[in-house]
Amino acid sequence: MPADKDTSEYKKSSEIIERELSGNRFFELGNRTTEKNNIFMGEYTGGFISADDGVLTLGVALKKNAKFMYKPKTVINLAFNEDFKLYLVEAKVLNTRGPNAEDMGKLGELFRNRLKSLEKVIGPLAFIIVEVCVLGKPVQHQRRRYPRSNVSWNVYFKIMQPDAELSAKQEEWIESGLIEYDRGFFKTKTVDVSAGGFKSIVKVEVPQGTQLESIMEIMMGEVKAISKIISRVVGCEPNLENPDLYNMRVQFLSVSDALKAAL
Repeated sequence: MPADKDTSEYKKSSEIIERELSGNRFFELGNRTTEKNNIFMGEYTGGFISADDGVLTLGVALKKNAKFMYKPKTVINLAFNEDFKLYLVEAKVLNTRGPNAEDMGKLGELFRNRLKSLEKVIGPLAFIIVEVCVLGKPVQHQRRRYPRSNVSWNVYFKIMQPDAELSAKQEEWIESGLIEYDRGFFKTKTVDVSAGGFKSIVKVEVPQGTQLESIMEIMMGEVKAISKIISRVVGCEPNLENPDLYNMRVQFLSVSDALKAAL
């Protein structure tokens, strides 16, 4: 630990990390995390690397050429899943640095799988190492209803009964080629899916409240199932790492038995 820091703070951090934060897991992190319609979103994704003397070391994914926005001494939130429950804990950024081969070798399989999903929708990723000191005990996030699965599944959607303004926007999307369009459906991929809905990263801003008719390709090992879905867009905010992209969050209104079984 840094020599000029309060040792009691690091002792408390060490106890919490050892008891509750170590192991093969990944975190959502940032200090502008949002809670909307029971869907939790963090600004960055980080994987556990190590813990030593109260310092938690994370490998954090960034879009290539992007910068980590939090400087040392900034207090951020860490969020993680445990036994199908979401927990939040505050932590203070101590240091950031470039990764080495030893760091990358310690990243767990859960985090690696998460990265595969992210790369498919936002492109090549870069990594930095972020060291933090945990400031308190993790607290269960009471509003979270459904655990998320970090899967990348194809989704084909079309807008149900668009008004004149939205119809004009759709024509612009098709002509610009910003989003793939095939036989009446726009195509995207999920970043994560839960029993309550899914998140996708898209290049167009779909208005909140828009109802969608969708077809989702569910992959269960090598087996592909098709699920028909009626859903509603509950948010479509600019992606913090790439302002040309949007985080589209979708709530299920009606799903098939195949999707229920997969989740």
